[in-house]
Amino acid sequence: ELSENKKIKWKSSLALVKKNSESHQDHKFKFTDKYLETRVVSVTSFGYGRQVSQGSGFIIDSKGTIVTNAHVVEGAAKVSVSATIKINKGSTLHATFDVDVLKVGSVRDKDVAILQIKNQGNIKFDYLPLIAKNIAPAPLTEIAMAGYPLGEARFNNVSYNLGRTQSINKDPDMQNNIDYLLVDMSGQHGSSGSGVIDTRTGRVLGIFTRFASESEGGITKLAMVVPTKYIWEMLEKIKR
Repeated sequence: ELSENKKIKWKSSLALVKKNSESHQDHKFKFTDKYLETRVVSVTSFGYGRQVSQGSGFIIDSKGTIVTNAHVVEGAAKVSVSATIKINKGSTLHATFDVDVLKVGSVRDKDVAILQIKNQGNIKFDYLPLIAKNIAPAPLTEIAMAGYPLGEARFNNVSYNLGRTQSINKDPDMQNNIDYLLVDMSGQHGSSGSGVIDTRTGRVLGIFTRFASESEGGITKLAMVVPTKYIWEMLEKIKR
């Protein structure tokens, strides 16, 4: 249950996410490492005084609302994110923030969690706009999966792999009713929570959840992505 102050703050944040997604100018987007590094974060979960999980996430509004996988933060006593923020004259700084876990979906269902950076102060974060809830990506859309599979942002550069969307399918092994977006790309284990981004528009199409298949040598060829429409559902279900 969110406190009254957090409910008020979240109501403002949800409106901001919607406004950002509606006003984002696709034609101004330029896909570069520098663009991604201030919008993608590494996520660390702790339990009983030790690290228990590591993953990635991405910022979706200037107030520091973050999306990651539920299995990255589920059951954690404390969660922090490592982020790169812009400071004076375009310079950047690595910083670590504690976060509130606002909503965690079922790992066997949507596998989405919503986080909120605490003590934001005067920082205005760069963010990745979400594709509209009612829009499905076209087949063969060029995408990038961006995250920190090698660990914390302060120690590593943001990593991304290019690929293309294939189709939308259900996973019979999961016994749920989720429509997963399948993308054809190579990738690395440890990519949980990475955003899957349309390289033409800069909009998030979904969040990577797991690999569907691997070739010999562990090089992944097919990844399963939870579409953005389920992220919108999670955002709208947060009590406010």
